[in-house]
Amino acid sequence: IEPGDGSLLACGRWSPPSSELVTLRHSFLDPVKNKKFRRIINEEKFVKFFGPAKAGRKGKGKRCNVFGHEDYLKKAPKMQGVTKDHKDIDLLRLKTVGVSMTFKDEEVLSPEFKYILFEVFKARSLFSHWLKFCTLN
Repeated sequence: IEPGDGSLLACGRWSPPSSELVTLRHSFLDPVKNKKFRRIINEEKFVKFFGPAKAGRKGKGKRCNVFGHEDYLKKAPKMQGVTKDHKDIDLLRLKTVGVSMTFKDEEVLSPEFKYILFEVFKARSLFSHWLKFCTLN
């Protein structure tokens, strides 16, 4: 909780070690895991809280879904079979796989805030479980 509209809720893997990042990228290359991940980040409630899953929103200083920050590769990662025009290059270029949401002071101080947080936590739970599953297996 941060006064001045700076309260933040975040979930994901921020700048994970390279071995974990390689594991995540291999998960993005797996058709079943990729489909599940894309379904999660495009789910209606997830998008409501974390924004649409659209790559290419760089330099704004605000994350939008898993995209939108400057923490991505400018080129394709050096992985066998991955080129700059790979169908999943948007995910493969990520260096951080995370989402965040900020709250205004009036939201944090409102009696309904605990209900808002509950809904946000529900929306991000599948995302969190997917990351845990992929990095542990």
